[in-house]
Amino acid sequence: MLKEESKRYVIFILFLLLIVLSFFVLKDYLASLVVGALIAYLLFPLHDRLAKILKSKNLAGIILSLSSATLLLLFLAILIPPLVLQAGQLYSNTEQIVSSQIEELKECPDKDSNDLKCRLSKKISAFIDQKGVKDKLADTTKQVSGFLARSLMTIIGSIATFIISILIVLFSVFYFLDNGVEIKNTILDLLPIKTSYKDKVLKKIEDTINAIVVGNVTTAFLQGLAGGVIFSILGVPSSLFWGFLIFLFAFVPAIGSTIIWIPAAVILILKGSLTKGIVLIAYSTIVLGSIDNILKPKLIGNRINLSSFMIFLAVLGGLKLFGILGLIFGPLVLALLSTFIQIYREETISQTEF
Repeated sequence: MLKEESKRYVIFILFLLLIVLSFFVLKDYLASLVVGALIAYLLFPLHDRLAKILKSKNLAGIILSLSSATLLLLFLAILIPPLVLQAGQLYSNTEQIVSSQIEELKECPDKDSNDLKCRLSKKISAFIDQKGVKDKLADTTKQVSGFLARSLMTIIGSIATFIISILIVLFSVFYFLDNGVEIKNTILDLLPIKTSYKDKVLKKIEDTINAIVVGNVTTAFLQGLAGGVIFSILGVPSSLFWGFLIFLFAFVPAIGSTIIWIPAAVILILKGSLTKGIVLIAYSTIVLGSIDNILKPKLIGNRINLSSFMIFLAVLGGLKLFGILGLIFGPLVLALLSTFIQIYREETISQTEF
């Protein structure tokens, strides 16, 4: 009996060791595999219908894999060139713009101006070291814009890595479409819990993924699109680039796109474009706010069953631990923890009841 139990422990330890080793083998391609798995998950219903029509699961998988890869490449080919161009223009123009604004502020003490910038500058200078703030602001602005531009250039410059990632996504979509059901059943069989609890865990995973992919990605895309449009209408340079940043920051709960459009509105007002600044504030509050506060809750509903504060912490912690994949893994880990706590409570209560 003891010998059999020892064998089980050895097998279990070897199993864990192989999982860890497999992670290190695949970690550089984990992002591509996760993207492929998510695309396959979204395509599963269409794959089943197409497989019935074609009477071939493999052929349906090949068609959908190639179609999704083609659409992804087409989307990137349309988006990336102007995005890179605008990022470069923003970086090259930042120093000139900041310098001109600082020169205008320097002239304020020597002239009687009703300009809003000058009035604010005179009031602020009575309390703080204005020159130090200006220098720090100029330096920080150039550093941030330079970092964003260089990061984007680095991403685009890694052509070989990018092509490999696309190929991995392509093959992983086909693999998960073809073997997804078997993989899911194998993982569920390994869980040492009741079937009813397995169903609950599976539903929580599906709900969390749907909430993140359908809810967050859709609303982030709409916010980025709406933000880019208003920036373009108001004549803000590099509107596509700022729309892209709004899309990225829309994934961060509590902060969201406000971290982009509020500073932009303040800058417009300080530059003398009071009307444009007010329009941007009103538009962003109504349109972007409605997408974030009305549309997103309707798409997500109560699927994740986590408070906004916990989702915020999950996203930040996930990004720190997993990188970009933390947008998914962070909330998923906490959602699963909540589910397992519920399962543990139910088991504990059932065992203590007489």
